[in-house]
Amino acid sequence: MTCPRIFVSSTFYDLKHVREIIRKFILDQGYEPVLSEFSDVFYNPSDTVQNSCLKEVSNCDLFVLIVGKRYGSPFPGDSLSITHKEYLEAQNVGIPIYSFVDIDVLHDYEFYLKNNRSTAFQFRVVQEKEVFDLIDEVQRASKDNSLIPYSSIDDILQHLKKQWAKLLKSFLVSQKIMTPEKESVLLKGFEEFSEKLSIVGISNVTLEDVTGSSTFIDMIEKIGGTITDNTTDLRIKLNGKTLNIGKQVIDILSQEFKAVKSGT
Repeated sequence: MTCPRIFVSSTFYDLKHVREIIRKFILDQGYEPVLSEFSDVFYNPSDTVQNSCLKEVSNCDLFVLIVGKRYGSPFPGDSLSITHKEYLEAQNVGIPIYSFVDIDVLHDYEFYLKNNRSTAFQFRVVQEKEVFDLIDEVQRASKDNSLIPYSSIDDILQHLKKQWAKLLKSFLVSQKIMTPEKESVLLKGFEEFSEKLSIVGISNVTLEDVTGSSTFIDMIEKIGGTITDNTTDLRIKLNGKTLNIGKQVIDILSQEFKAVKSGT
């Protein structure tokens, strides 16, 4: 098995030195950095450079996005920039994303929001207003939508170091050997949980649905349910049925969900 491949996406000229330092950091961790300027991308002779970069994202295991003052060159035939398209591809393939934004750019973004998204002003550092569209894209994502401000490159490196350590820890926990005793407890807890779900009208939930979800709500969404908050209850549309479940019941089911998860 090869080491993790990490795609670094950003505009080039304004963030050249940042990219070089992140590349060295990735190498020092024993991982493989993928940056276009170092020929880490396979440039298919029968395709465009931009498409080759986009396709390389799907061959990587992690994605690092750096948002600076420039939005970047447009992707051929599209109004979005190359960096923006790379980010969307990372979301599409479902690899972990680590997004960072220059603190001064974030201040400009906050000023932009306070002025009802008007671009009639001269921003302090942002050169292209489309940068704000990319920030919006990151923050409205349904998952992996954290956007970490940085004032120095070290802020980026320290965050990546901690997050990748936690990612490894999560993997190691998931690989713990399941003893027969633990498996028995897990199955019993899941059966009890399933019975309570069936009482409120939720059926056909598997153990894998539970173990593969982070919360009870996440599980409902992963099995195809849609949820509407009606203040005192949640309206859940699932398998052609509409269920109105009180929030106190949801809290109980969430606790039961956590109990089953703790047995894995």
